[in-house]
Amino acid sequence: MKNVIAAGDKITVDAARTILEAGGNAYDAAVAACFMAMVAEPALTSAGGGG
Repeated sequence: MKNVIAAGDKITVDAARTILEAGGNAYDAAVAACFMAMVAEPALTSAGGGG
């Protein structure tokens, strides 16, 4: 299986890749990437909306 992951920070990509390698689907990876982006890029992404 081949996947493409695009994100603004390497740690966000790593989170999505980990989910995909563990057998998750694209939706699972997107959710993981979203939550990790809140940590890695807090000025650009937050639970309450964009930066």
